[in-house]
Amino acid sequence: MVQLAIRCQPCVPVAVDELEGWLELEVHELRAAAPHGTVRLSRLTQGAPSTELEIGWLVELELDEAEPLLADHRLADVLRDMRLLGLQPTVLAPRDAATNGRAA
Repeated sequence: MVQLAIRCQPCVPVAVDELEGWLELEVHELRAAAPHGTVRLSRLTQGAPSTELEIGWLVELELDEAEPLLADHRLADVLRDMRLLGLQPTVLAPRDAATNGRAA
């Protein structure tokens, strides 16, 4: 099982709803491309005395080693698009993950 997460933090003056709408569509497509895997999207917030601050999103992926999503460039394309939209994606993976993205 390959597990990784992508933390997205907006760094552009775009409405949060627009970015979240785009992310929801991408997650839907990733789920379709990985029918035996798990793909989750969570909104990250931080509590403040007067309000909740939205600080980004977390996309979590749990995929079988043989999942087609890992074999093609779909994840790389999503990361590229996230960067182009100003989402500053950070990929979080276990320390023992191999450099090709597959767990050791």
